[in-house]
Amino acid sequence: AYNEAAERYFANFETPAFLLNKPFSEPAALPKYLIDAGVLISALRIAPGDVVLEFGARSCWLSHMLNRYACTTISVQGSPTAMQLGRQLFQSDPRTNGELHPRFLAYDGHRLPVDDGACQRIVINDAFHHVPNQRQLQTEMYRVLGREGIVAMSEPGRGHARAQHSVDEARE
Repeated sequence: AYNEAAERYFANFETPAFLLNKPFSEPAALPKYLIDAGVLISALRIAPGDVVLEFGARSCWLSHMLNRYACTTISVQGSPTAMQLGRQLFQSDPRTNGELHPRFLAYDGHRLPVDDGACQRIVINDAFHHVPNQRQLQTEMYRVLGREGIVAMSEPGRGHARAQHSVDEARE
């Protein structure tokens, strides 16, 4: 149901260009997006060459930033349409590091679509609170992280997942 809702959201979004221009498409929220991304990147202790899985990647703007920093990125999202938008974002920018072979993978709601120990870092930006089976996802994150791997998440705050607008957004 979570993946179906995500697919409906992205497939029916009226202005895909808005999603492709994230985080710049929301001027009032831009500072928060960039601060959150900076805190996540700092907490992850990312270095060029790291393999970073972004869970809940949406249109992949954070994955794209990490690719430009020379990280191999694995973008994971429950919506195939969102992953297509991510591919489009990467393909449209001549500064994308294509030689790093960025991956765009659909999440089936249960298992992360990568091998055991496949990444050094996992980043989740404002998405974990939408996941209905959080413990299962945490087990999966442990499975796919290599030794001394790091997970960093940014979430909107206590009670956000139960707020009516969040419930409505997840349903729709």
